[in-house]
Amino acid sequence: MSDLFDYRESLDESNRGIYDLFEKYKPESGIFIETGCHLGGGLAKAIHAGFTTLYSCDINMERVEASIEKVSELAQYGATVDPYIYNCHSISFLLQVLPIVEEEALFWLDAHDEGGGVPVLEELVQIKELFKNRKSTIMIDDVPLYLSQEGVDELKKTIREINEDYEFETLTTNKGGNYVIVASIVEKEEK
Repeated sequence: MSDLFDYRESLDESNRGIYDLFEKYKPESGIFIETGCHLGGGLAKAIHAGFTTLYSCDINMERVEASIEKVSELAQYGATVDPYIYNCHSISFLLQVLPIVEEEALFWLDAHDEGGGVPVLEELVQIKELFKNRKSTIMIDDVPLYLSQEGVDELKKTIREINEDYEFETLTTNKGGNYVIVASIVEKEEK
């Protein structure tokens, strides 16, 4: 997909960092699960990073339609993807999707506000119940915009209940101090 033009270089610094994370943590399965598709920017980055099966949702139908259009445009330029974009709350979405996903995935949790509250902790509970002990990478966007330090501590505790081997890193996404938390399993080398 990226042979059409240098997609990464077309992004601002913040989005370039997110794209780099998507590339770094793309599982072999090529499965991307996103809550809060907004206008399809996350889906576009996922497609350019090589993901082939995309699950996403938004409670706003206009955003879902914009995301479907963006994915369709990329498909016209050679992207080979299977997109599943739902118009629903992220909790309903995860209840529908997680039971059918059998391989590891990358989670991009970005649903917040605009009538849906800040469901990230509830989303993590669903992942814990339906994806426990898996090794999928979990990324949470816009953390300090919606969570206090106490909320971040609760978030990390819940993630460790999914799999105790998760390790955390952060990516600052702008000069205002916004950041992404990445929870991943680092494979230990055998001696």
